[in-house]
Amino acid sequence: MNDLQSEEFLSRLKARLLVSVLVISVIYATVRYIYFKGVDPSHFPLYILNKAFSISGLSFLALSYVNSKTDLLKLGQEDLRKKISRFAGLMGLSLAGIHTILSLIIFNPGYFPKLFEETTMNLQGELTMLFGALGLYLFIIPALAVFPADKKSTGMKKWRKRQRTGYWGLLAVFFHVTVMGYKGWLNIEGWPGYLPPITLLAAIIAVFPLLLRFIKK
Repeated sequence: MNDLQSEEFLSRLKARLLVSVLVISVIYATVRYIYFKGVDPSHFPLYILNKAFSISGLSFLALSYVNSKTDLLKLGQEDLRKKISRFAGLMGLSLAGIHTILSLIIFNPGYFPKLFEETTMNLQGELTMLFGALGLYLFIIPALAVFPADKKSTGMKKWRKRQRTGYWGLLAVFFHVTVMGYKGWLNIEGWPGYLPPITLLAAIIAVFPLLLRFIKK
């Protein structure tokens, strides 16, 4: 495969990944919350899409680390694997950024009553926001490290250390979604349409790269 063919293949793969993950996430959130749970469709632009952005962003962040370890997408060529992992990481951070902004816009007792006591956050709410903020910060560090200039200026050892910071980010996200939604995970009969909560799916996605790294070591 020559350079031109590689770039065309890479562009198509990136587009397919982005569209596929976003479409699946949006459909899942729409079906679970609007069709089965009965959320008013007027909340689709922020509330529903925010859930889709959260799970899709995390999926890309996890893919970035899993693909670099296992060649999950069967790309074969190490150069393509690195490029896709880099794309997945940056795309995941971008979607996580959108999720953060949308969450702050709608973060109030009306949308998230279980995280509040009257008008102020309870302990569950504060821990949820704390781990979310930590996760975003810890993902920014490896994102900055993907640029070639940073790799040359910091040296390979320090550069790899920054990349591994993302694993701590995944751990923070795991606690973020666990604190937020663990109370409803075991109540299967209460799941709308018997579809698992997005927080549970997110916890599984976040912990998978961590388990894979542990096994690989």
